[in-house]
Amino acid sequence: MNRKENTLKTDFLDRAKDNSYWDWFNPIPYVKEFRRLKLVNSVNACLVMGKLEMDFKKNPKHFCRYITPCPFQDKLGGLSWTEELGINNCQFRAAFDEIGVRYRTIKLFNNTKDKFKGKYYCSVLDSLDDNKTSYYRNDELVNSHLKRLSEIVRYEGMFNTELKLVKWESLTLVQNN
Repeated sequence: MNRKENTLKTDFLDRAKDNSYWDWFNPIPYVKEFRRLKLVNSVNACLVMGKLEMDFKKNPKHFCRYITPCPFQDKLGGLSWTEELGINNCQFRAAFDEIGVRYRTIKLFNNTKDKFKGKYYCSVLDSLDDNKTSYYRNDELVNSHLKRLSEIVRYEGMFNTELKLVKWESLTLVQNN
């Protein structure tokens, strides 16, 4: 192990002792309950949907983002999908295809009557503007499915008497016996 690797390892271990290593991480939402939704069939789709929902909370109409890192992404402010989620572009596209529809051009998007085709989201690639992608939410469908999902989870929680709260250092976990 060279000196630089040893220094990084020591620095990480020192930070781990006082929990300051959490400053290094960029947490992403994983809502396991999304797997119960009809369209969501993978963990990656749960990750993508969780992040989409967070982004739509900030920008309710639509927002733009790059799929992979590029020199132009600074003008949008933030990371690309692959950087933020830690998955490659093929994995991102496969996950998004479960829950959304992709349009290769703005013209195709504008000429389509049913833009969402029964899915939660749609995206439009703008090849004229540095290949940024705009994302739109099917509010009616997403809201109705998430409302129903929250009712189911709440109902199940009322009758699950085996849940215990376990205190472990500063982290509270819910654990099934």
